[in-house]
Amino acid sequence: MIFVAAVMTVLLVSQCVSNYARAAEYNREAAELEALAVSVSEESSEISETLKEENHQAYFEKIAREEYGYCKPGEKVYYNSSYGE
Repeated sequence: MIFVAAVMTVLLVSQCVSNYARAAEYNREAAELEALAVSVSEESSEISETLKEENHQAYFEKIAREEYGYCKPGEKVYYNSSYGE
């Protein structure tokens, strides 16, 4: 009878430790997701403010150039190959 109680206690403690570790991991993930949500919200606000301005074309050109590497026809683009060294 004592042996069964000891085994049950060990199983219960191991389950509690496992649940605690899992909860800690969930809390860490939740904190990361909250930080990401704040970052996305700030970026969204910046984009909204930019789009409220009258010059939408300049914003779209900036995004096309910086994020997609586009350029205007006949335009020459120079890259600094030593950047980041």
